Amino acid sequence: MSLLEIDHLDAHYGDFQALFGITLHVDAGEAVSIIGANGAGKSTLLKSIAGLVPLSGGEIRFDGAPLGQRATHARVSIGISLVPEGRRIFPSLSVDENLQIGAHLHRPGEWTRPKVYEAFPLLARLSTRSGGRLSGGEQQTLAIGRALMANPRLLLLDEVSLGLAPIVVRQVYAAVPVIRQLGTTLLIVEQDVNQALAAADRVYCLLEGRISLEGTPTSLSRQEITDAYFGLSAAGVPPR
Repeated sequence: MSLLEIDHLDAHYGDFQALFGITLHVDAGEAVSIIGANGAGKSTLLKSIAGLVPLSGGEIRFDGAPLGQRATHARVSIGISLVPEGRRIFPSLSVDENLQIGAHLHRPGEWTRPKVYEAFPLLARLSTRSGGRLSGGEQQTLAIGRALMANPRLLLLDEVSLGLAPIVVRQVYAAVPVIRQLGTTLLIVEQDVNQALAAADRVYCLLEGRISLEGTPTSLSRQEITDAYFGLSAAGVPPR
């Protein structure tokens, strides 16, 4: 059963249209990746789901119910959490305090501070350190842990690997199986195609605000993905 359904979604920033007729679904328990180059509309899509960008057309349904104009905090209360690009942790607060803020709506569920520290042992060792004194990878891990403290049914991850060393990215993504085991569905926006394919059951590629390709990582060839990512076929450029 689909936990998230998006039907012919359009989104604008003023007069600029960022998304054109996006239709996709995410089933309960899945991990789905959204790939695409800078400016493809990936982050706008996640922000639309989270209620940070208003829809100018189409519909988003969560667990069968239209989200309509529901406010962002109301979406968190029904189980949608976003880990934004740039992490957005509170630098003056400790790791533990950042996690406590994530639980402010007191949604019931498996995720507690002990469970987050179990999933991310690194955070347990840094629990009293302020967010501003963490490395980029530590901040990204904290941002994910804070979002999990809201006990989401759907976790939106925006550009997890951005600005991080490859070894740090692998460490962050190592927690994905643990997150899924506790029943959280994942929608992952990622420029790192290899990481996106490795983490996902299914993948969508966005190109200039439109879906240019969809499928499973095993069913799509690297040439198909490359063409869809860069718009080579659409531009009439023959495959290499």
